[in-house]
Formats: sequence, structure tokens, C-alpha cells
Amino acid sequence: MVVVRPGRRRSGGPHHAQRGPRTVVGGDRSARLSRSGRRTGSQRPNYYRPRYVRRRDPMKIHINAWHDLASPDAGGSEVVVDRAATELTRFGHDVTVSVPRPVGDHPYRTVVSGGFYTQFLRAPFNYFRHARRADVVIDVVSGLAFFTPLWRRRARTICFMHHVHDEQWDDTYPGPVAVIGKFLELKVMPRVYREFIAVSPSTAKGLEGLGVRADAITVVPNGLDPAPVGLPDRDEELLFVVVARLAPNKRVALLLEMWREVQRTTGGRLIIIGDGTERERLEQMAVPNCEFLGQVRDRERDAYLARASLLLVSSRREGWGLVILEAAQVGTPALAFDVDGVRDAIADGVTGVLVADEQQFIAQWCALAGDDDRRRSLGDAARERSRNFTWESSARRLEAVLTGE
Repeated sequence: MVVVRPGRRRSGGPHHAQRGPRTVVGGDRSARLSRSGRRTGSQRPNYYRPRYVRRRDPMKIHINAWHDLASPDAGGSEVVVDRAATELTRFGHDVTVSVPRPVGDHPYRTVVSGGFYTQFLRAPFNYFRHARRADVVIDVVSGLAFFTPLWRRRARTICFMHHVHDEQWDDTYPGPVAVIGKFLELKVMPRVYREFIAVSPSTAKGLEGLGVRADAITVVPNGLDPAPVGLPDRDEELLFVVVARLAPNKRVALLLEMWREVQRTTGGRLIIIGDGTERERLEQMAVPNCEFLGQVRDRERDAYLARASLLLVSSRREGWGLVILEAAQVGTPALAFDVDGVRDAIADGVTGVLVADEQQFIAQWCALAGDDDRRRSLGDAARERSRNFTWESSARRLEAVLTGE
């Protein structure tokens, strides 16, 4: 079956499709759409369904991304793009990723799109030079969008969304950039793109809050690399670990202030892994029993997670919270605020603990620090749940969206 968007015509071949109402592939009949595009049943939206039936032959896929994995500003978003592109290439598709410098070596093709800000200005030029013949273009959005549909009017473009920035614009960017970025995200992006991929149900709901229709969104969860082996045993001394880019939206300063109070009860050490614009200010807070390691290799990060008593997550919002599952792989539970993205990665009370405010965070931090059995139980459940997530399964779901299988 071929699904045709209203107002578009698929040409060629004996199976030429005429104009008609959009049809949802899969799901209950009550979730189908009327000619007006409105959902006609009471069913909740099924974010996980594939939407297009196209073909099984290899596709030319072009991905516009904010950073390469080699960038010092790379984070979870760049890991997701790299693993997805790697797996899609392994599946036989022709994948090109457009990123600003610096660029590392990858099993897929990369093209340099300019600097961080100029890549957005050069986006039309880069498209016509590198992506014009692509079967599908994926714009990865971690704030500013590339708006490829403005010059790719008749071919398929997907907005790949990690999370809605909303109030984080003011925390992360200078005033004029924040104002423009917020306007583009809230008012322009939902009207330019017609199809969205979200990394979590929280992100999908955030997109709906911007006015994106639920039937235009598909959730493709993150995956995990194979579980590391040969890691050290857990420390007997209490060790708390933070793995985050040191930026305002991660709220590490708030966590340090809480640590001043918590350590009076718990003792132990706090290790912070990651770098960013906030590092100097955070180090100047001079909080006792706290060590900043900066960027470390994956193997060293995994070793600290394996040794840790708890992973601490103080972010205001995440797309998914990839590090939470990386800690879960080695049996380390997480304590975090109950915010978008994070609540998708933690099963509250089962694989970790979610809290509403600072006082609850402090109370649960102290309680978990003093309860070895509960931490062990949460960690065992977290490890078991992490086995459900692989990059191959994530990429297969993405491939199903691209091909409509």
C-alpha cells in the first residue's frame, strides 16, 4: 500500500496513486484520519508506527547534523547521529552526514558544512551541492533547525528532534540568538516540516505542544553500545558520578550546592565527567570532595560508572538521557529530576528515582546513600531493562520509518 499526502501526487508506474485522504499504516481503524486531517477516533496517538510504504532497495540518505562526534561540543545527540548513520550504512544504504568542523573518520561519508553558525546560512548551498539527489533528507534539530523543506519543496525531509528547547534558549544562548531561536522553534519549525522523528515520548508531547499533529510524529528511541566488560568492581566508599556537558541547562551548579549539604550526612566523593562553558565557574565554587575530570575516553567513563554508587542527573530537560542507560548497563541506578526525556529513561522506583524538587533530591540522595540493598535492587533492574536497547534495533526502527516497512 502506498500512502499519499494530501495535495501531492506520486507519479510513475502502474501503481500511480491519486489524490486522497492520508492513511495511517498500522494501528486501529479508529485512529485513521479524515479528509480534514483530523484524527477521527478516541485512540491515543501511536508514535511508534511506520508511516510510509516505499521500497526495500537501498536509499540515498542525507543527514544535516549540528556537530560531528569529533567536536569538543559533541554530546548525546552526536552519538545518536553517528550510531544511526553507521548502522544504516551497514544495512546497505548510502548515507552522507553534513557537519561543521572538526570532522573525524567514520564508515559513512561526511561533508563539511562550514562553521557552527555559518552551516545554517550555507544550508541551501550545501543542499544543492551534496543532497539534491537524496531520497530523504534528515534535519537533526537540537535547537536551531536547518529548514531544508524551504528549498526542497517536492521531496521528503524529516525533522529529527531530540528535545524542545523552550526556556533553555535563555539559559544557553546570547540574548538576540535566544530570541530568534525561540521564535523559529515555536512559530516557524512546526509549519515548515511535515514529518517528525522524536527520540522519546516526552519529545513527541513537546512537539504536540508546539502545534505539530500527533500523526506527523514517530518515536525512535535511542540504543546502546554492547555492554562493556572487564570493568572494576563497585567502590566500597560512596562514589557519586555526574556525566554531562557543563552548560547552564545541565544545572550542575545546583547539584554542587546540594552536594555541600548532602556530604555532611553521607560522606563520600563526587566526580564530574564532562567539559563545557560552565566549567571554570563551577570549579570556582570550590565545593569540597568534588573532582572535575573533564572529557575522558569512553572506557574511563564506563569504569567510573561501574564504580559509582549513584549516577546523578540534574538536567532541566533531556531528549532521552542516554547516560542513564549507559549507567544502567553496568548496574548503577540514577537519581534525577522528573523532567522530559529523563522520565523516559528511568522507570521510577524500579531502575532509579525521580524527584520533583531540590528538597526531594537531597532527601532521596541521602536515603539511597544509606541503603545498599535498595541501590543494588535498583541497579539490577536497571541492568535488565538496558538489554532492551541496542543501536541495531534503534536503526531498524528508523529504517522502517524511512522505507515504510
